[in-house]
Amino acid sequence: MYAKSNTTEGEKICEHFIKLYKFFPNIKTNIVKDTKYKNDWYFLNYWLNIKFNESMLDKSKCVYYYYEGMENHCMNTLSSSTYSSKLIYDINQEDLNRMKALYILHENYSKLDNILNKGTPQEPESLLEPSRICSYTYKSARYMCNEKYEKFCEKLDKFKIEYDKLHITAKTKGEQFANNLKKLTDYDNSNIISTTLIGSAVGLIPLLGILYKFTPIGQKLKSQKRKLSKGHSNNIDEIIKTSLLNYENDQLNLKQEKYNIEYHPSRIR
Repeated sequence: MYAKSNTTEGEKICEHFIKLYKFFPNIKTNIVKDTKYKNDWYFLNYWLNIKFNESMLDKSKCVYYYYEGMENHCMNTLSSSTYSSKLIYDINQEDLNRMKALYILHENYSKLDNILNKGTPQEPESLLEPSRICSYTYKSARYMCNEKYEKFCEKLDKFKIEYDKLHITAKTKGEQFANNLKKLTDYDNSNIISTTLIGSAVGLIPLLGILYKFTPIGQKLKSQKRKLSKGHSNNIDEIIKTSLLNYENDQLNLKQEKYNIEYHPSRIR
């Protein structure tokens, strides 16, 4: 394993990766041409990149070689997936930053949606913090838009459309709800550094992934039973429900969230 100086942290990442690996049903089929099989591996690849990037592990080693170490360490579990090594690779930092931004947006959108549409009645003030995070993150993410990342910008546009619908719902619930739901704006005169946003805001939320550059994984989750459904949605034109995985007390805590993602990053080794 490539974690000699931080053995405990490396072992925890390995343990959590194995839990995720066992949880996704399509990986077990080992049908390498199956899109669902690849989607599950794309998810695992993103998760491993995020954990590796935020860890204290030796960054001179890449994610691919770290995974090879896990394969050797957990041969009975991982060796059956002979194609997996082609689906584990380093995602560059620019892509990871944009993925984090989208996750922050959709994670907090889900909180707002639950407050307004699905959850038990809550005070209007409960909208303030998640909408503040959405507003700041969206504004900062807009500074990361350029011709190279057209898909990323498209996802932001679609997110804003969905977010604006929440304002319509908030108005139907009264002035207090409408006033506590912050609106999204593209730019202002402040000097926003998007990398600062990503580094700080990600600490406000559970670590997990939203792969804006991948075809949707699409596992629908029944959170109360903590089991993945069998179906996968391939609809990339709207925000869909999928599983997000959060670790607390070394156990998987599964819950429903929304996201919309697409296309593949370049491989770096």
